[in-house]
Amino acid sequence: MIQIYAKSGRAVKVNTSDEVSLSVDDQGATTFMLVSCRSLSTVSVSLRAHCVSLMDVRGTDWYIRHRGSDLRVESENLTDDLPLFQLE
Repeated sequence: MIQIYAKSGRAVKVNTSDEVSLSVDDQGATTFMLVSCRSLSTVSVSLRAHCVSLMDVRGTDWYIRHRGSDLRVESENLTDDLPLFQLE
């Protein structure tokens, strides 16, 4: 389990729109679980031992993924494109 904080001390959390963002203070950090890498097919063999994915502990199979320039938490079970989800 891991909670993430910026260098400034602000907590990283998931907001009501499922976006990963910084809180205004050091309170309310979302807890994530480090799980085995979900995108092994796109990670070089030399980096695979160092690759992890972050899953929101509040929802089984809800992972951080990028959408444009933003980070979001999305469900693997609700995606329209599972191969793309797993690559990201």
